[in-house]
Amino acid sequence: MRKLMRYDDEFRLIVTRYFLKTGDVRYTSKKYNIPVSTIYKWYEKYRKGGENGLRKKSTRPNTSPNKTCDELERLVVGAWLEIKTRRNYVNVKKKLDDRNIKLSLPTIKKILNRKNHMS
Repeated sequence: MRKLMRYDDEFRLIVTRYFLKTGDVRYTSKKYNIPVSTIYKWYEKYRKGGENGLRKKSTRPNTSPNKTCDELERLVVGAWLEIKTRRNYVNVKKKLDDRNIKLSLPTIKKILNRKNHMS
């Protein structure tokens, strides 16, 4: 399996400009040891957006639509702290279920791990 290579913005720009200058994708591919398909992708990004089109864009989402609200997180931590003996995720879930708060065990576990309350 091939290792995924990471290239910086400057290098992508140099390779793309070289390809534009020569017009020979195979020669450019051999010279810089990059797959032809990568050069074509960079060329398309450059053609559509110029130098800015070649810049790396973050894949991190701007928002987290599935994040549990702060109030529910406080209730989960509160239920955890109320349990004095046999403190575990299942007992927290039971305590929350008694209050008609329906959360899955994985959600409870993620919240408690994020808040540094682990069994």
